Amino acid sequence: LLEACKRCTELREADLRTVSHLDNDALMHVAKHCSKLSRLRIHDMMSMGSKITSVGLIHLTRICSNLIFLDISYTVCSDKALEYIGNLPDLRSLHMQGCSRIK
Repeated sequence: LLEACKRCTELREADLRTVSHLDNDALMHVAKHCSKLSRLRIHDMMSMGSKITSVGLIHLTRICSNLIFLDISYTVCSDKALEYIGNLPDLRSLHMQGCSRIK
């Protein structure tokens, strides 16, 4: 995934739901190299070893400001991360199934 991102700087859509061991560092790497993303799915399937938290989500929203669709289902998303996500100017669709830490 990390090497592929370096070659996909014009990528607009990504579905990372089946990427095993996806964590904050990998998500930050995706954001850094694929900052033009407009649609992103990053279900955090703990059974596959994924570990995405608010740290990664906040970093993502700071860099990928063109997001119109974001699926962060089953991530460890906090209210603070939601504030950043809510500031995405073009966001039209947000999926958060299983985000149990939201108040």
